[in-house]
Amino acid sequence: TPDEDVEGGIVYLNEVRIRLGLPVVDYDEATSRHCARHGLYINRHGRAYAHHEDPKHRDYDEKAARAGAQSVISMGPKTCAGGCRNLLNTFLHRIPLLQPRLETVGLARVGAVVLYEYRTGRTRDPEAYEWTDPILYPPDEARDVPLNWPGESPRFYRFNPLRGGSPITATFPPGAKVTDAEFVLSRGGRSMAFYIWTPEDPAHEMWPDNMNSVSVFPKVMLAPDTEYGCQLRCRVSGE
Repeated sequence: TPDEDVEGGIVYLNEVRIRLGLPVVDYDEATSRHCARHGLYINRHGRAYAHHEDPKHRDYDEKAARAGAQSVISMGPKTCAGGCRNLLNTFLHRIPLLQPRLETVGLARVGAVVLYEYRTGRTRDPEAYEWTDPILYPPDEARDVPLNWPGESPRFYRFNPLRGGSPITATFPPGAKVTDAEFVLSRGGRSMAFYIWTPEDPAHEMWPDNMNSVSVFPKVMLAPDTEYGCQLRCRVSGE
């Protein structure tokens, strides 16, 4: 049974998924235990071991190491829900948590390290959810959107992320070929400058299809209590 903090992290993620029209996820107790052990390992050995463990270390644990390799990790939050909010305010780490076929997650917080393990739970029957439309984040009419982007690792950008706005993503179903992406970002009817990565021009060589996503980063911080407009045009599988 998850404690109150972990339960809050599951609830936070599911509230977001429900708003996006995605199925909710369940808590995986066994995977969460492995996450907790890897969180302890990170606290002992440092952030350099965020996604792996050294077999030469006396506290090496094969299942914990696997959990670390299969998790998205937030460093610094005081709650699991805060960790989820931080991860959703990214590009690379957001996408796994918003996969429609994600059925369960492992979740643990050790100190200021929050781990969401997602690969073990990516088992939902494809026929149980027909994924046809792109997943847009933030969702339409979202409020309380973070004003800036703290950056993430691996570093795939050559600019100071703290000066820019929170990422905007459109993630397409597997097999959908996305080409000729054009994006318009506006505030008060005026166009805004942004950075953009697409399946044709990916952010990092580790993800040659850009996670089948169009990802946009405003070049300036977002303003509070302000409405922004986004328009994406692209071809999907030639159409």
